[in-house]
Amino acid sequence: MGEEYMSETYKQKVRGMSLKWKMTLMSMCVSGLSLILMSLVMISYESIAIREVSDKHIETLSNVVAFHAGSILASGESDDLGLVLEAMEADKNVLSATIQTPNGDSFAWYRDEIIDGNGEEVFQEALTKPLSHEGEALGTLSLQTANSDFQARLWRYVLVIGNIFLLATFVSYFAAMRLQRLVSKPIVDAIKIAQETAGTDVLKCAETSSQDELMLLHCLLEQIKSRKPVFDEEHAELRAFTRALNEMLLVVNTDGEIQMANSSSEKILEYESGELKGKNIQSLFNQKQKWKTVVGYTEMLADGTLVKDEISLTTKNGKNISASLSASGIMRDDELTGLIMILQDLRGRKSLESQLVQAQKLEAVGQLAAGVAHEINTPMQYIGDNTEFLSTSFDGLLTLLKKYEKLEKEVKESPKNFEAVLNEVEKCHKDVDADYLMEEMPEAITQTKQGVAHVVKIVQSLKAFSHQGGKDRQLIDLNKAVENVVTVAKNEWKYVSDLTTELDPNLEMVPCFSRELNQVMLNIIVNAAHAIEEKKGKDGPKGNIKIETKQIDGEVEVRISDDGPGIPQSVQDKVFDPFFTTKDIGKGTGQGLSLAHSVINDQHKGQLDFETSSEGTTFIIRLPLVSDVGVDDEHGEEVVT
Repeated sequence: MGEEYMSETYKQKVRGMSLKWKMTLMSMCVSGLSLILMSLVMISYESIAIREVSDKHIETLSNVVAFHAGSILASGESDDLGLVLEAMEADKNVLSATIQTPNGDSFAWYRDEIIDGNGEEVFQEALTKPLSHEGEALGTLSLQTANSDFQARLWRYVLVIGNIFLLATFVSYFAAMRLQRLVSKPIVDAIKIAQETAGTDVLKCAETSSQDELMLLHCLLEQIKSRKPVFDEEHAELRAFTRALNEMLLVVNTDGEIQMANSSSEKILEYESGELKGKNIQSLFNQKQKWKTVVGYTEMLADGTLVKDEISLTTKNGKNISASLSASGIMRDDELTGLIMILQDLRGRKSLESQLVQAQKLEAVGQLAAGVAHEINTPMQYIGDNTEFLSTSFDGLLTLLKKYEKLEKEVKESPKNFEAVLNEVEKCHKDVDADYLMEEMPEAITQTKQGVAHVVKIVQSLKAFSHQGGKDRQLIDLNKAVENVVTVAKNEWKYVSDLTTELDPNLEMVPCFSRELNQVMLNIIVNAAHAIEEKKGKDGPKGNIKIETKQIDGEVEVRISDDGPGIPQSVQDKVFDPFFTTKDIGKGTGQGLSLAHSVINDQHKGQLDFETSSEGTTFIIRLPLVSDVGVDDEHGEEVVT
């Protein structure tokens, strides 16, 4: 049981090892076994070769000694045998040599037989050679040889092979480490991708506590495989969502190439299915908006800015359509890799906005009708009274003039009647009160002329205020536009406040849509008058409205301030919401400031803001002096005439 437990524990440890250590261990084992096997083969081969050389040497030596010993025995000079045997002293492998008679008696020898401490003979091999001469047996030569030289040479060879084995072991280790990096790196990269794909499921695989990359990769792939049906379902839902989306949905890379377009994009832009994919987004922009590059968007999106814009697109058939753009960045490893663009066709909304603007204008006309009528009625009343006075006075003066003509005639024709006619003239002069008429008529004429000029000014201001304008922006005199609006709205503010202006005389001509801008300024002035009336009441002291214009860094600024109650903190973020109003029913629809914000921010690419406190409110209109759309220079002066 203990051995089985240890074996199982060892297996688990091996399974839990990382891939690189498994590969290193396996490479070392294979290379080690290969080196050991190769070393054994080489040692065996070398030992055989050394043994063959040694045996051949002893064989040659014994043949030479046997030949000489046989010759000596044949000559009867047996005393020389000792000298022959002593010649073998030079060979350290020969332990002893003995020459025996045919009967087995020893009569010459070189060293005695070597016996160890146990009485055993110490030699490796014994060699016997017969001694003969011309076919006659004379005796035998017995040799005892040792293998010390063989063992020494073999041991030196083993040491060399051992050093080579150690060197090869280190080389194979480093080679295995290098090899495992080459093999494991792609696997580790694949694990990272699998981890990103598997998401939180990687924790389930990590709980196995295994460090084997292949096992971890296998586990992650199994998790991904198990989630594939969910992915497929979500992908199908996403495709259904993009198909059902009424807005245009485009996925664009950082080079501006369209990677994906939903069916609404193809339908609205009049392209066939799949035709938009691969096109550059720039080809969809209207010619006037080619400056709106994807590079410009990516710079903002890389900083985490959500891009919102209003652009003009060109369909495949050359139609221009307005669209609102909302773009967000696709980030990967803190790097922007693309954009998701949602574009909404504004043609329907533009129509509704046009209707709302028209309704707002009608509302403004309704607000101004009584005031303008009153402003015109007052001078018209004294113009009418003066006209009636001048007409009556003219009848009296005409009668008096006729009397003077009669007097002149009588003087020429009948001097006798001069006195009577003179009395009649004097009576007529007194009856028509000619002195009074001569004094009052010039004043009446002057007053009438002033009234006519006042009416003309109101009519001209009203005409300028309601000027239709064109599809393109026009260059206007903003100061003159402010004066016209002040005149048109006079009946709204003159009873509750005083109005002062500080207009920059060096203001440049401003490219804008004149009628819409006039409407915005009118709405703000009327709101200011209503706010002052709400704070001070009709019978309270008058408030103050101040209008300033100035030019700052490539844009003009119009500031309209009042000393009303200010805007409460609780509703400040709703000021520009459609249909939001704090006025009583019948005094406001909540469209004025909403449309004003749309006109300034969206249509003019400017900015409408406000500053408020308990001491009053200031609305700030900022308009760019450089327009990104066409300017109708031909009608640029219409507004100011």
